[in-house]
Amino acid sequence: MRQFALVLTLLPLAACSSMYLDGKDRLYLDSRHAQLGEGENPNQGKVVPVAMLTRNYQKNQFWGELRRRSDGRNNAFARDLMSIQDVIDRTIWNYNQNDPYVNYSNDQTKLGHFGRFGLMQASTFPGVDEIVTR
Repeated sequence: MRQFALVLTLLPLAACSSMYLDGKDRLYLDSRHAQLGEGENPNQGKVVPVAMLTRNYQKNQFWGELRRRSDGRNNAFARDLMSIQDVIDRTIWNYNQNDPYVNYSNDQTKLGHFGRFGLMQASTFPGVDEIVTR
């Protein structure tokens, strides 16, 4: 059952990533060109039909425009969510991320923040609280 769940999770990722792989529409005219390096042109010195070049160009243009529009929508959606969160912070919690009295700079490292958080959480247990208050 776990394997089935893993397959269901990874299947959409595999389907999406195959759409954007570079070089998937590269034309190999014979087996010698299949062994060329990444920086070499496999069609160098060969005659390629204009219809194939046009189709590849239009396909690349279509997918590029689709990615650009999708990225624009995703960025706009994220900006809208951040704006909603900013309004909630200002109106309900009276918090502004640009306020220097709230977000003052300090020299604490991530380990220091994590240690302080862990100490505060551990001190809520009854046995630790007994030791700390005595």
